[in-house]
Amino acid sequence: MEEYSFNWGGIKLETPVINSIEETPIQKRILTPKSLKKIAFILISLLFTIINLSVLSYMVTMKEVLSNLVMEQEKQISMLWAASFMSEGIVTDELVIQKAHFYRTGKGLTIDIRPQPSFAKHFKGQGRFNVSDRELKSILLTLVDKMKEHLNEGSSLPEFDNLTIYISQNNYEVATYENGSLKLKGE
Repeated sequence: MEEYSFNWGGIKLETPVINSIEETPIQKRILTPKSLKKIAFILISLLFTIINLSVLSYMVTMKEVLSNLVMEQEKQISMLWAASFMSEGIVTDELVIQKAHFYRTGKGLTIDIRPQPSFAKHFKGQGRFNVSDRELKSILLTLVDKMKEHLNEGSSLPEFDNLTIYISQNNYEVATYENGSLKLKGE
């Protein structure tokens, strides 16, 4: 066995240098070919276990991601279908939903209305009507109730009570329906 020494700040440091495994009796006993095979087997087994757990964890994560993606796509398709149905499909004696659009988050809905021919004389333009606020609220709430009937039909549609509905006429703001109450523009 050789020794290696050097000076460091006036202190002499010496350390033995081992040139081969056979120089120390303890290393001869621990690192035999048989023990090295056992250690290698254990390390390879641990490596495969870690790889399998990683793959399994990745698969579980991907399953959850794909499941959420499919649910989100189903929700988006349902909202598109509902908006398409409501556009020209939900009518009252006074109003027709001309177009409907859900916000991507599912928390908002914009509907643009137009008056029925018999009610057109009450439309003044720019989202204003020639009826009392009380009568206009009643007319709009009747339309909202019809929408609610329709939206409660789809299981993947947003809950109606959680929606904020923006009502416009020719893209001019008329009212907002939120948390069960209707508020006319300017109120």
